[in-house]
Amino acid sequence: MDIGERLRSERERLGYSQTKFAELASASKHAQINWEKGVAAPNALALNAWAKEGVDILFVVTGVKQAPAPTQGLPADEQLLLESYRALPAIKKKTLLADLLTGVAAKKSSRSPKADGVSVTGNNNRTAGRDYNEKES
Repeated sequence: MDIGERLRSERERLGYSQTKFAELASASKHAQINWEKGVAAPNALALNAWAKEGVDILFVVTGVKQAPAPTQGLPADEQLLLESYRALPAIKKKTLLADLLTGVAAKKSSRSPKADGVSVTGNNNRTAGRDYNEKES
């Protein structure tokens, strides 16, 4: 496998189109196509931009996969979470982190009427017996 094939492999692993991947490196789709064909090679600026998106630059340049940080010693649920996160494309990692850090994921799940099987309606007045209606989902 040559550098172009490894570059394409990393682009696909992260879920980018050729156009979007080239844009990350401030390059054209044509340049991306040439890099993936092996006609040309990306420069250090392009490699640096892609590294920020999660591209394994060592693999692209040398063919040697970079070993991920060890997960041994973590509880099974944390290990599963970390391995699943590492397998996500960069854009999904960013979205997930943003949701976790801003609490959006928790807000979404707490607003869901099907979260606990009960749908509550009314005018937010929690007086017992009035304006508080529950329906089984």
